[in-house]
Amino acid sequence: MPTLPPNYPPVVYPAVVSPGPTHLDELSENNNKMEIDGPPENRDCEDDHMEEEREEDASSEVSEGTNLKSDLETALQGDFDFKGNYAFATPLPQAPNPGLHIKGLGLIGMPLSERDAKLIIGCAAQAPFGHGERTVVDTEVRDTFEIEPARISFQNPTWDFFVKDLVSRSVWPELGVGPYTTAPRCSLYKLLLYQTSSHFLPHQDTEKEQGMFATVIIVLPSLYTGGEVHVSHGNTSKIFDLASSSAFTTSLLTWYTDVMHEVKPITSGYRLALSYNLIHTSPGIPRPTLPNMHSALSHLRHILHKWSKGAYDGLDEETDIIAYLLEHEYSHVNLKMGALKGKDAHLVANLRGIAEEEGFMVCLANLEYNITGVADDDGRGYYGGYGGRKRNRWCDDEDDEDEDDGEAPCMIEETDTSMEVKNLVDLDGLSMMGGDLSLSQENLIPENPFEGVEPDDKEYEGYMGNELDIMLNAGGVPYALQKLKSAGPRSPTQEDRKMANYVLARINPRDKASALAMVDLAVQWNDLAMWNQTVKASGADKNLDMIGKDKLIAARDKFSFENIRLTIEEILKHITGLKTRSNLINSLSAHAPEGEREVLREWSIKQMALALSSLKNPNKEDIPVLMTIVRSSSKGLSFLSNKLLPQLIKIPSIYDFWIEFLLALQQNKSVLLNNGEASTSAGASAEAQSPFDKVLQRCLNAAICQWDSVAVQPRSYPYYGYNSSEPSSSKISRIIQLTDFCISTGHLKSCESLLALVINSQGDLPTKFRALYTPLISELRQVLTRKEVDMSFYPFGEFFRIIIGTYLQHILGAKPRQTRVPAMRKIGCGCVDCRAINTFFRRTHMEGYLRAAPDLVTYSAIRSGSPHGLVVTKSQDIVAAARWLIRQGEAKMFLGKIGGDVVIGKIMGDRHADVTKALHGSQQFRLTVVDAARQPGSALLNPAASAPSDPPVAVDLTAPNSSTVAGQKRKKTPEVDGDVIDLTVDSP
Repeated sequence: MPTLPPNYPPVVYPAVVSPGPTHLDELSENNNKMEIDGPPENRDCEDDHMEEEREEDASSEVSEGTNLKSDLETALQGDFDFKGNYAFATPLPQAPNPGLHIKGLGLIGMPLSERDAKLIIGCAAQAPFGHGERTVVDTEVRDTFEIEPARISFQNPTWDFFVKDLVSRSVWPELGVGPYTTAPRCSLYKLLLYQTSSHFLPHQDTEKEQGMFATVIIVLPSLYTGGEVHVSHGNTSKIFDLASSSAFTTSLLTWYTDVMHEVKPITSGYRLALSYNLIHTSPGIPRPTLPNMHSALSHLRHILHKWSKGAYDGLDEETDIIAYLLEHEYSHVNLKMGALKGKDAHLVANLRGIAEEEGFMVCLANLEYNITGVADDDGRGYYGGYGGRKRNRWCDDEDDEDEDDGEAPCMIEETDTSMEVKNLVDLDGLSMMGGDLSLSQENLIPENPFEGVEPDDKEYEGYMGNELDIMLNAGGVPYALQKLKSAGPRSPTQEDRKMANYVLARINPRDKASALAMVDLAVQWNDLAMWNQTVKASGADKNLDMIGKDKLIAARDKFSFENIRLTIEEILKHITGLKTRSNLINSLSAHAPEGEREVLREWSIKQMALALSSLKNPNKEDIPVLMTIVRSSSKGLSFLSNKLLPQLIKIPSIYDFWIEFLLALQQNKSVLLNNGEASTSAGASAEAQSPFDKVLQRCLNAAICQWDSVAVQPRSYPYYGYNSSEPSSSKISRIIQLTDFCISTGHLKSCESLLALVINSQGDLPTKFRALYTPLISELRQVLTRKEVDMSFYPFGEFFRIIIGTYLQHILGAKPRQTRVPAMRKIGCGCVDCRAINTFFRRTHMEGYLRAAPDLVTYSAIRSGSPHGLVVTKSQDIVAAARWLIRQGEAKMFLGKIGGDVVIGKIMGDRHADVTKALHGSQQFRLTVVDAARQPGSALLNPAASAPSDPPVAVDLTAPNSSTVAGQKRKKTPEVDGDVIDLTVDSP
């Protein structure tokens, strides 16, 4: 034992029994744990007067009680024996939606929206509070809104059952209430709504109904920040902060009525909560109450003060340590976190302040008790060790039978015992010394605690032959796994280890069943090395699906997060989907052991930042994660604009993602506008865009740039059945979708960029008109009609003018010189030879008839072979005239898809007469570039700039029917030839 300096204050060690692998399954209930706070400031007991009274008490009662251990044991087992929590809080991720219905309002959606919150406030009353015998309203003390239970109902029929089950399974045991004969009743008291700045100063609840002994608060999903609940009782205090999961998670808070509690101000959002009274209904059983700690603390203070003054008889220099066994078992990692539960937390929290006042130090440690002896193994005399709480037990008939089942044999002779204090830490988790500390039974409370208790671990060095090798060779991995599974939850034997190593040597990334079995076994055996080996051998460190999220959480609870951190980070590197990655990060952070919460919180922030920075192929499933990040921070839009968007915009072919992201942004607009950064800054011009609108436009432009990135889906087509219009149909759908969104959000500038890209898309004009432009204009016209937008309105009139002009110039074209198609007349004499083609080609007199019709045909003779043949070709003028007539009919149909003559007139403005001339064939339509007619900042040139019969003038795109500008000198407008129109498109 280390040597302590003279007059060094004695140390009390409330030790935790941990003789081997500990049972961490209890530690998963993280909300049972509490922080051990320091002594409250400004204690009255620190007054000089109180100090003098303690001195007098110590001197006057020196003769009362001569045994320090006995006095301490009596004091610590009095009111300190309370096994519950005076207050408790926990998230309820499995809670159903209550279907909250308020009379006069109707059904309230979850999570609570700002609209519903304001409606509730409109029909709620300001909550009062008790002041003496009066009930008053004072928002300086309590600023909350409430609705009476008579107006509250729940549409979900399972809600009442859920509340009853919650009370009996969670609230009742957590408050440490004993058994009941009649089920406790949970009575709805009020619906409470907290808004920004709402609060409730420190107070205690009064008994609102006969038999009420506790308050139960169920916080419904409602996004807010702040609102921490501070509770205190005696020398202890707790802080409950549930805001981080408030948006989508129901939470529970409960405390005894005489617990002092305070609700700190809500800093943003709204918190909606149901307040219940917990009623004791069991006749003949006293109503549950918290123990009165005043007398217990006074008695304990007297004992420690007396010890510090050396007033106990028989104390020697070695009596500077007393170890007190706590009720629960804790691992080394959780011990450092001060993650005490129930009675243990209650005891240490009250002991800490008094001990420090009297000059003592309270520490936590693991206590390991070992017994070594001779085993009964058929006379071979092998030695074994019983670690833990086992003492001198002899074999009986049942023990002999157990040996046949592969259990370690009984110990027939005890040869040695030892007891050591390990992992000594202070209440802040700091290690106190480097090595272990031996402890005597004289320094332990209670005395002989291990009598008749089974050990936690056994080690037996007995005989083992080669039977196992034979069975493994015959049965292989399935046999080994079956044997290990049938062994149950016990400490591993040498045979178990051998079978586990056999499986590990053969595990591979295709054997998921073996991987799952082995990670479960590693957790059961508390074997971190085996867990790491299993994960690596099975490829689970690169494939989360191999063992799943729940197995990682179980490993975190068993081995601590730090011990598996590198493995988890390696798994995260190989997860491509943001949603899956985020779910794993959040799951590991949720319900973490109390001492690791801060570490996991910081780690999760870094990992989410890494996940976002490495996002390479976002999809629609990732959008809720991104929106949660943007919504949850007042700087969410700045992060999106400065960090995330520059990265996402570079990613090709994610059009579907952009569309869903745009819709999500628009749906959350009201929430984002509540953030300070989302609105236009003070002093900005009316035309200036808000940060939200800038972000929306950047996302919209990113989607517009990918309007034509349509991949042809692989299919099996018949040889002649391939549908080449499939990509064009998808492109048209995207154009219409984007146009609809632009109109709905007022981003017509982006719509102009979209239409410019459509006009300048690659491809020959006939194909584009057939596959893209012609089907597009019909759907575009429908959208504009539905949105009540005039087709001549900017930028659509400009688009239609270019499309119409391009069609008339390049598709319809000029009418051929042949003004009419000659009347077709018969060639030949009508004889049999003229009617029969074979004879027709053999007859020479046909050439005479052909020579007589040069305006219809040309011909040439085929002199080779016999009989000779003729090649007859129609005249080019005839062909051109016939084809133009077809194109003329198609042009009229094309214009009809856009609209009637009135609509065409509004769109084309003073070029309407040129359209008419082109359709009649009297003058070919010519596209022109009129620089003066450009819309400021426009991506489209004014298509009304065609070559009219009169000299061209500038046309204002916002007024398609603009008149000629008087007094301007007119210049000849250059014509635009060729199939490609260069429109100088600005990038979106």
